Amino acid sequence: MASPKNPKFSSKGGGVPRSSPNIRRSAIIDTDDEKTVMIKDIRKFQGGRRSSPLKTILLIAIPIALLVAVTIFFFFPPSQESAEITGPIDNSEVPIPLPWTEYAVGYNPIDRTHPDKVIFTFRYGGGKATLLYDVRDIDREGEVKIFLNGYEIADAPLASAFWSGTQYLPLPIRYLTKNEENQIIFDNMFN
Repeated sequence: MASPKNPKFSSKGGGVPRSSPNIRRSAIIDTDDEKTVMIKDIRKFQGGRRSSPLKTILLIAIPIALLVAVTIFFFFPPSQESAEITGPIDNSEVPIPLPWTEYAVGYNPIDRTHPDKVIFTFRYGGGKATLLYDVRDIDREGEVKIFLNGYEIADAPLASAFWSGTQYLPLPIRYLTKNEENQIIFDNMFN
């Protein structure tokens, strides 16, 4: 048996180490320590460590996932209806319960979902009832009319670039329905 400092070479080739394009040292080693050193030398020469199992899994899983995605897309394409551009939603017929303090409604920079009218609902318990409101961007007389349960009760005041300030509108008791839902509608007559 040879010592680690003097490796025993193969008898083939006359005691000269065999050469290989992938192995820097081709001596045949008889001891375990020298085998370990040789394996490390071979790994260094071949570009470092062995590839990780995760890399192998990813190289297999990614093409399979892509194949599945393409198959699903081919057999279940997205519907054409979802791709259509329909513009802003029109909630003009959807009532808003009072009191409402969330944001300004109507066709304005904050709310583009009420281009024609805004409907508010409330319960009337009896006695005097007064509507408090603000308006903006009303450029013409009669542009916005106010209705209570289907009856026209007022025109909103002119208010071009700024908010009108709080408006007070007493609601006619004869048009109110006690202990039931009532409607106030701000209707743009030019839309």
